[in-house]
Amino acid sequence: MSSTSLHVLLFNVRGLDLRWQEVLLLISAFKFDALILVETGEFDISFHQKIFKDYRLLYQKGENRNGGVLILIKESFSISRVSCSIPNICVVDIKGEDNLRIIGVYAPDSKSWSWDDLSAFVSSKCVIYGDFNVDIMDDGKKADTLLHWADDQSLAHVVPNSHTSLRSNRVIDYAFIKGLNLDIQKIAKNELNIFYATQLDNLIRLRNSSSSSSFWYRSKRFFKPSSSSLYGFIDTSGQIVKECDRMCNLAADYYENFFKASTIFRPHPYTDSPPTVFDNISESIPEVTLDELLNTVISKKKKKSLDAHGLSNHMFNFLDLNYWSLLLNLYNHSFQKSILPSAWKDTRMILLAKKDSICPPSLTRPISLLDSFQKIGEKLFLTRFCDLLARRGLLSDSQSGFRDHFRLQTRLLLFLEDIYSLMSNSAPVCTVFVDFRAAFDQLWYLGCIGKLRNLGIPSSYLNWIEAWLINRRCYIEINGCKSRWFSIEKGGPQGSVLTPTLFITYNCDMNISLSGCISHFFADDLAGILAGQLGIKYSSQCLDLEKRIKTFLDCLEYYSCLTDQPINLNKTEAMFTARAIGLPSFDIHFSHGTKESINWVSEYKYLGYIISSKLGWNSYG
Repeated sequence: MSSTSLHVLLFNVRGLDLRWQEVLLLISAFKFDALILVETGEFDISFHQKIFKDYRLLYQKGENRNGGVLILIKESFSISRVSCSIPNICVVDIKGEDNLRIIGVYAPDSKSWSWDDLSAFVSSKCVIYGDFNVDIMDDGKKADTLLHWADDQSLAHVVPNSHTSLRSNRVIDYAFIKGLNLDIQKIAKNELNIFYATQLDNLIRLRNSSSSSSFWYRSKRFFKPSSSSLYGFIDTSGQIVKECDRMCNLAADYYENFFKASTIFRPHPYTDSPPTVFDNISESIPEVTLDELLNTVISKKKKKSLDAHGLSNHMFNFLDLNYWSLLLNLYNHSFQKSILPSAWKDTRMILLAKKDSICPPSLTRPISLLDSFQKIGEKLFLTRFCDLLARRGLLSDSQSGFRDHFRLQTRLLLFLEDIYSLMSNSAPVCTVFVDFRAAFDQLWYLGCIGKLRNLGIPSSYLNWIEAWLINRRCYIEINGCKSRWFSIEKGGPQGSVLTPTLFITYNCDMNISLSGCISHFFADDLAGILAGQLGIKYSSQCLDLEKRIKTFLDCLEYYSCLTDQPINLNKTEAMFTARAIGLPSFDIHFSHGTKESINWVSEYKYLGYIISSKLGWNSYG
């Protein structure tokens, strides 16, 4: 309801513990000066005092667990509560030149009091808002009783034009006024209708827009899974295994070995170099506020896939309000002391076949289902970590993956522009597309912590990241059968929002290490562009390009060993681009390992787009 001086919401909330998020949204949308919430049910008032921190809360409990009236008044108003012992009746005076009395009413059929009991609280200038559970036009004797009492108190009723009951076409939520020259235009139902209609309109516009989300919404039903269902394993002897328990054991053996820590020769520059003292070494991780925690939970997709303990994000819809303050303290304690509950680091892993439905465990794609509570903590930490990275300027502009304001399309256009620029000077160009093998799953814990320390990441952040990475364990589930638990000793938690950012930070200096080339990064995708010397004949340019490629590959190989980030030699390919026709006459290969030649290709699928050696655009990937 609104007037020239006061904007008030009357809302039959029907259980505040379930619908407090709607109240928050309404406050954000309409900036109410006061709210009268009726039929609140039982709730934790201390929790809501933190949520509605800009308001003073005045509560009168009801006669059963579903009743209750809560009035919220902005802190900027001077108020005094009027003592009232009647259940479901809350009375407050707003002080000013003339005091205005607001009375919140919830009147179920089972109420133990009568309208006459309210007479003592009617002042010369007052408004009574509420759910009266009486339709003035249709409820006959009940309506006559209420209107007779209102006439005795010189109260005028103000009724909305549309029904307010969810179960019928009755109008039972309205107001009575006395001594006020107010233009009361609408009550909560109308405001909510406008709000929901606006939200619906926005959703319809989005659904019918040309945005990417609209595209995927329309097209996803036409896609088929790219991975086959897993029906069996081929063991080391070539036998097919289809029993679930044996499949789990085979997969657990493979992935336990896969996630074993690598052997690193020490001393190592990341872990054993003298520490550098930075001015921010004592910087602490900022505390989490209740609003931030709630917004983070609301923003999470409420998927129903279960973690290792049988919980899912969907359960946050039903979490008792008493736990939110506990979780807030728990996350803040975790950030301050670098402690995480061990159960939060347990992972449930399911497997998909990459191609054939019967295959060795090595040809499966693991899907890790992380702890639901830990995913909230990771999101909260990521916000703080990204802010720190931005302040220190650690991430290169050549890296576009998993960063705000760095788009894939922009990276692709910059990549093409660099090649065009070099070709315009008649230089032969080689682009090496490097594939790192299981990049996120190869993260070396101690090396990562040591390198971040050398980059000036404060100890509080390092200690939390270390606690988050170490002592993780996992089990594999196939068709309801579970494997034994096994340790994960390397790699960032798969599916975590923090893992990609940690990976690109760990490798933020790769472009500096790869001298003599133009580097383009998108997460773990690397495209290195090299060109022959300008101003000499073409054959000499090709010889010079061959030398530059050799130097590039040597530097890349050294960096790979230094970071324990293995390169997938079979998937690393090169593309030659020049005005001349044909492929180069020289071979390129890494100095160590199998020394197999890197394949020259005439086209390559880069960031979802197929690019040819003549820089033409083929089909969208």
